[in-house]
Amino acid sequence: MTVFFDTMVAAHLLNEEVGVSLLNQASIELGVDDWGKGRHSFGDGDVPPSPLWGPDGMGAYCARDVAYSHLLFEIQRERLVADQDLARLARYLVFPGIEAVTRMELNGIWVDRERLESRRAEIAARRDALRDELLSWVPEDFRERADLTNEHFLRAWLFGSPPDGLGLEPVAFTEKTGRPRVDEPALAELARAHPAIETLMRFRKTVKALQFLDAWRQWIDDDGRMHPRFNMTGTVTGRRSCENPNLQQVPRDRFIRSIIGAPPGWTFLEVDYSMLEVRIAAWLANEDTMIRVFREGRDIYRYTSSIIYQKPEAEITPEERRAAKAVVLGFLYGMGAMSFVSYARDTFGVEFTYEEGERFRETFFRTYPRLVEWHERQRRIVRRDLRVRSPLGRVRHLTRVLSLDREERARAERQAINSPVQGLGGDLTLATSLSLQRIMDPDECMIVGDVHDALLFQIREDVWRVWTRRILETMESPPALERFSLSIPVRMVAEGKIGRHWGEGHEIRLEDFLPDGRVRREWVERNPGCEWLVADGGAQD
Repeated sequence: MTVFFDTMVAAHLLNEEVGVSLLNQASIELGVDDWGKGRHSFGDGDVPPSPLWGPDGMGAYCARDVAYSHLLFEIQRERLVADQDLARLARYLVFPGIEAVTRMELNGIWVDRERLESRRAEIAARRDALRDELLSWVPEDFRERADLTNEHFLRAWLFGSPPDGLGLEPVAFTEKTGRPRVDEPALAELARAHPAIETLMRFRKTVKALQFLDAWRQWIDDDGRMHPRFNMTGTVTGRRSCENPNLQQVPRDRFIRSIIGAPPGWTFLEVDYSMLEVRIAAWLANEDTMIRVFREGRDIYRYTSSIIYQKPEAEITPEERRAAKAVVLGFLYGMGAMSFVSYARDTFGVEFTYEEGERFRETFFRTYPRLVEWHERQRRIVRRDLRVRSPLGRVRHLTRVLSLDREERARAERQAINSPVQGLGGDLTLATSLSLQRIMDPDECMIVGDVHDALLFQIREDVWRVWTRRILETMESPPALERFSLSIPVRMVAEGKIGRHWGEGHEIRLEDFLPDGRVRREWVERNPGCEWLVADGGAQD
């Protein structure tokens, strides 16, 4: 399959803020009314009319589909030609990338059915036990109406007056209704107020996990594979979104993730970029200190931690590194101290005071001053052009920077900073998919998933070293980007995890391979249990 042009993908490249359906684009660009698209679904039990022409036929409807698609093609091609950066991106990466994404969908991803059923039963039992524990805190006469998944009940129970309610004080309120919030961040703040809150949060996790597993049951085909849809127009930054089922929202809990994997005779490989957004930001900002740290092969989070805690890198604890990761990723795009405190707690489970947030923010930008200059440069560009570009030419339109609402303007300015970074990240994984799809033998290796900055692979056991090394090399420098004049001063490091199931593998990088294709003895010693991978002598003696 060769894709020459796609009007939906072209519409998204030209303006990611508008709907890309044929109906929407024809209405905007051609001024035509609905010609019946909402009346011909042909879903379960619904079939197209038998005659092609006539008052009840499909001929006129289909003819308009073709005609309007061609007219849109002519308009979009002219606009792309007028923007050569965008035209280059479309021609050499995005349109060819459609084939790679389609092939990934057709490949599908394997599910360990035995694990699925046994772990589903275990999670269901855990959910029931947590529900019983929660109900013990609910007054008996109130228990009959108790629905622990219903927000209205939770508000009445958590914030209502005794004896029916717990009498807790709300910590946040919804913008539209002004009702107390009962989402995860709000519950996290309430956790110290009553022991039931921690149990409620654990209960919710089991409910969410069961929803995933029940959905997987529905999507598995006869070969034990799910075939998620990866939407190339699903995000404003250019990354692919995913649905039916959504692999990108699978909990990081290894107990859940490792239900997905590779069938007997195959291995499962996840390859992710190491600190990708920080590396790209360091390049775009020309931040000398960050670039130096990356070039020296050091850990930017550990280095930053040594600065904020004023101690040698070798003495940094895992908890201090995690705190520094929150600092780096929180302030990378200019987050304020108040937002940072909430972000660090909700995303990394790290508690900071507002005063600590202010102090760390000041230290961060004193350590990496070029980031401040980059932020201001991006703000100037978006105020002038109402849009920003990624290094590959992808455009992010941000007209709300003109809003009279200060929060709206500030949000648009932050997006002007992070959109080029995230756009390039998404295009790097697309370029890797495209480059590998051109050389990959599906009898030996196939791409089975695209999750943010990571790609998922299924590789036959006897050739795992050959393909793992080739994948790592390609991800760090995709040949599909050769037509783009990129001179990146930092290495885009790819890190793999190889094993039987997702999240249970052994970490591996290019440095773990010898020139002859075998893996180093140190890698085997560092990864107990990996002997099955090198049983054929594929490790250094």
